[in-house]
Amino acid sequence: MQIGSGSVQARAVAEAAERIGEDVSAWRRARRMTQADLALRAHVSVRTLSKIESGDMSTSTLGLLRVLHTLGVLEGINAAIDPNESEVGMALLRDALPKRVRHG
Repeated sequence: MQIGSGSVQARAVAEAAERIGEDVSAWRRARRMTQADLALRAHVSVRTLSKIESGDMSTSTLGLLRVLHTLGVLEGINAAIDPNESEVGMALLRDALPKRVRHG
């Protein structure tokens, strides 16, 4: 196996997908829902939900977002990726803004 940025990225993505799947499963079970219940309410197939829970992210982003919304955790995801909610994101945005705007 070649050690490079591609394999590091692939490993990080696979680990994140596995964690997301475990978390979705935990939220579903905490809400006392079967896979069939959640799939029906989220408007996804049981197979799609099963793939999400097993860490197989070959499913659509829309399906994942529907599941997260149905579980009531979508806002947490939105906040987690909002650049205005992290020091790094705010610094990057601040640095990206022009110092002044000139009109031609």
